[in-house]
Amino acid sequence: MPPAVSNRATRSHPDCRSPLILFVAAQVLAHDTLVHLRVHSCWLLACLGHLDQALLQRDAAQDEARGLSHPPTLAVALGAAGWLTGWFVRLEPGSLLEHADELLALTTEHGIELHRMAALIRRGWCLAALGHADEGIPLITAGIAGLGERGFMVWRPRDLTLLGDACRMAGRWQAALEHFAEARRLAEETEERCFLAETVRLTGDALLAMGDRIGAEVGYREALAIGQQQNAKLWELRAAMSLARLWRDQGKRNEARELLAPVYGWFTEGLGTPVLQDAKALLQELAA
Repeated sequence: MPPAVSNRATRSHPDCRSPLILFVAAQVLAHDTLVHLRVHSCWLLACLGHLDQALLQRDAAQDEARGLSHPPTLAVALGAAGWLTGWFVRLEPGSLLEHADELLALTTEHGIELHRMAALIRRGWCLAALGHADEGIPLITAGIAGLGERGFMVWRPRDLTLLGDACRMAGRWQAALEHFAEARRLAEETEERCFLAETVRLTGDALLAMGDRIGAEVGYREALAIGQQQNAKLWELRAAMSLARLWRDQGKRNEARELLAPVYGWFTEGLGTPVLQDAKALLQELAA
């Protein structure tokens, strides 16, 4: 078996864009290194609040992957960079479904089972968000179970959060709370806390839907604190928006505006993304 080489090293060669060199590098490594770096960069940049940069890395990862003709690398770019970054910035479920469907078709054709399970999870969440929870929730459950059967436990807290969110959108409040609780337990146990703020915030959403405003506020405040502790401005913004809406509905409009304005004001890019457009609209409503 040939020794592993760095894909970045091959790109330093004058002929680094040669189809033969790209093909050989893709065969030596499980995934293209540069694409993988771009994928992880786009996640981190999105969480930290640098949304335009995150989307640039996402697009670059997909463009690079499509040029390689290497299905496992394309699966990484479509699933991790494409779908997840879109979920972070709150693209429409219909557009996210297109990513999920392309990923599912690719992984089914080439027998890439881990990513096929991920595609089921993503497709299921999109269907639930589009009002087809009875079809979507079983797909998420099957994807999580399939990953577990293959011994793959990475990102389990995130996937359980997606399952809980699908149940929440379907009005299955108790099931949602159970999945969120398990996601949180695993996040604490494994120290995989990168989605913990969202897990806690969505728990607050479920409690609010059940009429527990006190519990919801506790959840939103905790999610806000987690985002601040992690310097994760996107999660901090999401939590601030949820808490601001709760205070608005309680007649505390000034407090809501004072909470949200500095968090939104921190952002200097990504102002056209859905999540920041929603935050801006909420601030304008609170100021009216």
